[in-house]
Amino acid sequence: MILVNGHETTMLSTEDRGLLYGDGVFETMVVQDGCILCLDRHLQRLCRGCERLRMPAPSMEAIREEVTQVAQKKGLGIVKLLCTRGGGNRGYAPPQHTSGTRVVGSYSWPESVDPWAIHGLRMMTCSTRLGINPDLAGIKHMNRLEQVLGAAEVTAAEVDEGLMLDGEQRVVEGTMSNLFAVMNGALVTPRLSRCGVAGIVREIIIERATQFIDTEVQVADIDRIDLDDADEIFMTNSVIGVCPVTTLDEQERSIGSLSRSLMSALQTNGFVAKR
Repeated sequence: MILVNGHETTMLSTEDRGLLYGDGVFETMVVQDGCILCLDRHLQRLCRGCERLRMPAPSMEAIREEVTQVAQKKGLGIVKLLCTRGGGNRGYAPPQHTSGTRVVGSYSWPESVDPWAIHGLRMMTCSTRLGINPDLAGIKHMNRLEQVLGAAEVTAAEVDEGLMLDGEQRVVEGTMSNLFAVMNGALVTPRLSRCGVAGIVREIIIERATQFIDTEVQVADIDRIDLDDADEIFMTNSVIGVCPVTTLDEQERSIGSLSRSLMSALQTNGFVAKR
């Protein structure tokens, strides 16, 4: 099912700024037994993204009604929510008055997720670099060409995920996920003040790691070479939850206990899907 501004249709205006310029934000959410996990957190992030893009936030009442309608018949699946600035005059300048566009769609559960959870991710370092832009850092905006190019590298290499660095060779994230590493006894995740997407599961782990695993998360700059000596590496997002990395650039790695403990805690507390 696809809803556009509350109506079941697959039609979208060719003048919509989301289509023309990627002018919008989106959320990818997990549905389990008709309920959307972490819905409040997703909507809060969406509103923060709208504010930073100086885009009017959509009606939260309308969004809640629409995502609930789409999710209610799902056992386990995905709901994607896109909010664009809507239509307007030709050119980059945002229109002064716009009602925006909401698109809500439901999708099947990806078949690849469960094997990844069991066997881990094979990951490579992408040659595509993320541009440094603090004005967009952290936002889940609709401009994703860098991730598209990175994902193309992943497909060509026949691996599962790609590690993305910024233009200064710092570790940022995966093409579709956030990174955590256990280094020198500390749990560390990259700083996202220059680029990258601040994921929901990343946010929860930073907030709750002390409660879940009696370990505080350090947010810091990480160089690619630092990961070679990491005791454990795992990737996170709302769909995969916590997935260990078992290969990085053909270097084999063992699955650590910390990623398993975090995944169990997230499932127990209803933050990620139970499978």
